[in-house]
Amino acid sequence: MRPAFFLPCLLILAAGPTRAANVEGWEPWLSGATALTDGGSESDWRVNLGVGVGAAPDFPGSDDYEVVPLPLVDVAYRDTYFLSTQRGLGVVLFRSDLFRAGPRLTYDRGREESENIVLRGLGDIEPSVEAGVFVEYYRRSWRFSGDLRQGLFDGHQGLIASGSIAVGGRFSDASNLVLGAEIHAADSDYMNAYFGVGQAGAGAGIRDVGAYLDFVYLVTPNVYVTLDTRVSILLGDAAASALTTEDLQYFLGTVVGYRF
Repeated sequence: MRPAFFLPCLLILAAGPTRAANVEGWEPWLSGATALTDGGSESDWRVNLGVGVGAAPDFPGSDDYEVVPLPLVDVAYRDTYFLSTQRGLGVVLFRSDLFRAGPRLTYDRGREESENIVLRGLGDIEPSVEAGVFVEYYRRSWRFSGDLRQGLFDGHQGLIASGSIAVGGRFSDASNLVLGAEIHAADSDYMNAYFGVGQAGAGAGIRDVGAYLDFVYLVTPNVYVTLDTRVSILLGDAAASALTTEDLQYFLGTVVGYRF
């Protein structure tokens, strides 16, 4: 089955019935649900389905929070091709026992000015497909990852990069804990789209740094529950933007899932 066949499905899943204003979206919010990769299946296919709910700022820099749905559909074939509301649509082209890398498509859901009175008059940021590359390196209980994404077509049309370091392992026979730190940087096109106001543009630079904790409890080898918390602080022009009313941004969520 060719991975490109799934692109329309990815866009439908990513868009959902409503469009959340927070550009981070499901990728970080669902990280706990995809932290464990072995579901006990000997098939070429790996399927991870889940549903959850979280609380997050209604747009980056906001001090108003909203309830967000957390739908997870994560399908992988031979641990090479994947389609996911968390990881996007991609293929692992380079791999070793410790290393994975390849191209992928992700989906930025944009921002609607109706989300918050602070955004009124700025217009919507349209959704955008992003083309990029990812890399992951594993060393015992440590994981290092990074990616680079370029917005295409409508939307921000900017370039954003991220990097993270995390350590995880068993907390008990049924519990797993992951602790991590991350950083995001972006070019001026991206920063202006999300943090520029009128003539007051936002230049390229580090957007934020943050930390997260993912707790995963295995009810059975296939059924799990997660508790996910994140905190980040906006920096540079993102923090100085007239749109930013709170530098510190928080997230709390939970997912119930089944993998096979």
